[in-house]
Amino acid sequence: MPGTQMSSNKQALSYVAGLGFGLMSGAFSLVNILAEVIGPGTMGLHKGDPEDFCIISSTITMCFIFLHICWGIIFFEAIDRKNYAMFTYVLSTHLLVSYVTMLNASRLYWLSMSVILVVVSMSASVAFIISGGSVGSLKAIASKSSRPLTVQAD
Repeated sequence: MPGTQMSSNKQALSYVAGLGFGLMSGAFSLVNILAEVIGPGTMGLHKGDPEDFCIISSTITMCFIFLHICWGIIFFEAIDRKNYAMFTYVLSTHLLVSYVTMLNASRLYWLSMSVILVVVSMSASVAFIISGGSVGSLKAIASKSSRPLTVQAD
């Protein structure tokens, strides 16, 4: 199409692609959660199901949205540098986190959440480093946020 250009900033493109996949994944997940709790017309929560089913499911959905952003950043970097280890990391953690959610049917929420949070931490760290982050930049952010916020009024 004439006049259409692809962004030259690969990091921004990878972030936006991950965000898009994450939001679509989250939208479908939340629709499924709402369908579960809507009432007698669908297969709802059975007696004995935990009362915090919605919180747990929403937290897992939030983690998947964040993971898709991190996976997008890592995946684009892996393709750009032909780094098959990073590509394998994205693929294997995606499968691991997807399969571990099947433990929720057995009400092993603590186990699935633990695994998912470990993968979120690892993926966020890798994506942060790939994006140019460092311990020094984290310290700079922390030192700036400890100062009081002042706003000048006109």
